[in-house]
Amino acid sequence: MTTTRRPARGLVLAGAAGLVLALAACSEPERLELGAAAPLEATDPLGVDFAVLSVTESTAEESGLTGIFGTELNGNPWLVGYRLDITSGTREDFSWDAVTDLSNAAWTATTDKTDFQASGPGGSAASEIPCPEQGTEVVEPVLMYGCQVFVIPEGQQIQSITVEDVATWAVEE
Repeated sequence: MTTTRRPARGLVLAGAAGLVLALAACSEPERLELGAAAPLEATDPLGVDFAVLSVTESTAEESGLTGIFGTELNGNPWLVGYRLDITSGTREDFSWDAVTDLSNAAWTATTDKTDFQASGPGGSAASEIPCPEQGTEVVEPVLMYGCQVFVIPEGQQIQSITVEDVATWAVEE
């Protein structure tokens, strides 16, 4: 006669419930508040923090984006202000190759309907976009203030901003 041992039913149910809770916790990343900093991966001796500061709906005219993209915008531009702070090393240690990728492809805005990639113009045009932080004096440890652009269909509101491999910031309505 062979005897098979079965685990106690309560232990199996408790283990399954724990697994479900653990998976749920992993699937939703922590959302930071606007202004909270998250560290970028950086090459030693450099240390850099990154923070999304503001998320503002605009118009093509107000933002100065009329004609920059070469076509009519299919939605409203949303301006996302951010800041880079040096936490170790010096300005001379900084290069874009030394930190986490912050190109348009790394940025995602989430609305109640879908996700959108950033569509900010590159080069000198980016410095002309009027995020609230533009023109703020750069004082140590601030490395720079910047502005990213998302074109979001009318009627949708940005709920969060994610920068890949950095963090997600919640946007309050």
